[in-house]
Amino acid sequence: MSYYQDHLIQIFFGNKSTALDPALIRGKKSSKFIAEEPFIAIQKEFLLFPNSYVFLHQVHGIEGAVITQENLDISVFMQDGDYLLTNVPGVGIGVATADCLAIVLVDPVKKAVGVIHAGWKGLVSGIVEKAVDHMQFEYGSIISDISFIVGPSAHACCYEVGKGFFDQARALRPSIERFLKAALFERDGRLFFDSILFFKLIFFEKGFVESDFDFSYAECTICKPVYCSYRREKMSPLRQLTIVSLK
Repeated sequence: MSYYQDHLIQIFFGNKSTALDPALIRGKKSSKFIAEEPFIAIQKEFLLFPNSYVFLHQVHGIEGAVITQENLDISVFMQDGDYLLTNVPGVGIGVATADCLAIVLVDPVKKAVGVIHAGWKGLVSGIVEKAVDHMQFEYGSIISDISFIVGPSAHACCYEVGKGFFDQARALRPSIERFLKAALFERDGRLFFDSILFFKLIFFEKGFVESDFDFSYAECTICKPVYCSYRREKMSPLRQLTIVSLK
């Protein structure tokens, strides 16, 4: 487990020790499972306990939801979507991953945060751009104020893809072909995808700079057994959680 905090936010990056099977709590209210494991262990990591937790039913798409005071107690893992945004303090918004990118968005000026589940399909299709655009629309955020904090995911060292991956990914969004070419490489006759590089290249073009990205918590889930990894353990339903909360 890892934990980040500053004057505005706190972020929990989980691993196998606090992993869960989303299907087991799907449909519950956060007030009903907040006292269960692994949330007892998770809350020990938070300086200020979130009052409630919100998770969507992740579908590898590009849609998401804004959490307000009115809908913060929606049933967990029920509503389809792959990103969450909020400016409500004390609410833990989260994603569950096992190799996909877990990306936290932070705007300290507008005091808003987001969290994104970005598998390769969502990443290629533009989920991170969609979430950033939504944050700009919803809260008036500007690019120079937004930063990214990235959690554990599959890295280029281990993220092997099939020979047809390039054509399949390009078909989803032809305009990103040059970024795909830069993020795919061969080693010993096998093809690997650098999803982190792909993500960075997309946003460098939009005006972001290296200092806007924090990869301090972005360890490889495949080569480090402490993390849940679908590619390493296909039969396991467990997913590690990434949760961000405004103070």
